[in-house]
Amino acid sequence: MTILIPCLVISGLILVGTHIIPKFRPNDVQRAPIYDRNFIDCAPGPPRVRRSWTSFGYGPGITVYGYPSKGGTYRLDDCLGIDLDFLGLDRFNRTPHPPESDPEWQAKEDVHCARMRRLGARWIPPYDDDFRRSVMGPEDTDRYIRVGWPAGGGVWVLNITYLQAGGRGTAILYHAKDMEERCELIKRLGGEFFADPNECPHLDLS
Repeated sequence: MTILIPCLVISGLILVGTHIIPKFRPNDVQRAPIYDRNFIDCAPGPPRVRRSWTSFGYGPGITVYGYPSKGGTYRLDDCLGIDLDFLGLDRFNRTPHPPESDPEWQAKEDVHCARMRRLGARWIPPYDDDFRRSVMGPEDTDRYIRVGWPAGGGVWVLNITYLQAGGRGTAILYHAKDMEERCELIKRLGGEFFADPNECPHLDLS
């Protein structure tokens, strides 16, 4: 009898529970919304940690970073040997930042950033980790800019959108053997020439 009573109680609770607690049905599950490429559910991350001026991935080209005294980050994507030579950076190994133990490190950083701007580097504000573009790549309407500095002076600039770049076949720029040939290709692709680089509205040379 002492064993039978607890068993009856447990059986009764199970029987009652089947009527009180709603049964789980697969259709009751709240399905996650379909991923929207225009929505990113995350907050901007902290500023990028200074490690090196160059980041080598799977290519083509590498990414160059600069950290100006005004804050934020300069970023130059798809850099090739021509760009790295122009910037004075190693083409095959990462170029470290000037150590902060160097009293002139920030001044050297600003000089590096000024060189980057001559190639059309993008400025990313502080606490903006550029997540969307890093993960999803550029949009069709994003700016596509390529710059050539001829030995005779002036500057050639191709300033269009990524959609227009695809239509013009700007991939030929990857095959330029030097800066002079790049300038010729930019001209062929419909770029603009500015005899006085400071009059070019597409570059921040200040």
